[in-house]
Amino acid sequence: MAGSICVQGGDEFTDACRAVDEAWIARAPVGAVSVVPLACAGGAEYRIAGRNGVEYLRDLGVADVSVAPEPDLLPDGAVRSIIDARVVFIPGGSPARIRERVIGTAVGGALRAHSASGGMLVGASAGAMVLCDSMLVPGDDMTVHPGLGLLPDVLVLPHYDQRRDALVARARGQAAGRTAIIGLPACCGVLFGDHEPLAFGSEPCWRFTADADPVQIKRG
Repeated sequence: MAGSICVQGGDEFTDACRAVDEAWIARAPVGAVSVVPLACAGGAEYRIAGRNGVEYLRDLGVADVSVAPEPDLLPDGAVRSIIDARVVFIPGGSPARIRERVIGTAVGGALRAHSASGGMLVGASAGAMVLCDSMLVPGDDMTVHPGLGLLPDVLVLPHYDQRRDALVARARGQAAGRTAIIGLPACCGVLFGDHEPLAFGSEPCWRFTADADPVQIKRG
């Protein structure tokens, strides 16, 4: 992994998330921030999510922040916005939709190039899921599918609490044996980079593996 990656459990752009967002902002490379709502439906939903992200991040002191063009309408513009930014923030929405927009597409290639060049990626909920090696996509069969692989051997379960332990077991039963399943409560996150993973937020973030008891990820 080249650039750092912050994965968050959801409810992004709310006051309860300020602690985790202040943590990555303090460590972010200098430059533009692009909000890219890839998991949102096109049109109004995409625009509203983008606007909410811009207003929230400006309130946290991020001056150079904008919304990427909608990739279904202006794919070249979306790719350029990702490549030119130093931080890309991908909010939540539909895991199935974000896979369609990212896996095997020019947008996915741009995210890979952004990370390889040292840019930071921040993903919340579905935006976090797709950055990992694999992702559990809701649906009739709740199947594990490949993600972008920017976090090798990791699968994120957002909005985690103990009521979702059945999903942990389901993911562990389908994912490769070495996969670490990261349980992320809403408004909590884990920062990956050139250090051990660090957790932020008001609740513990958990790491589940096939051959060990669950452990809380070290707090930053």
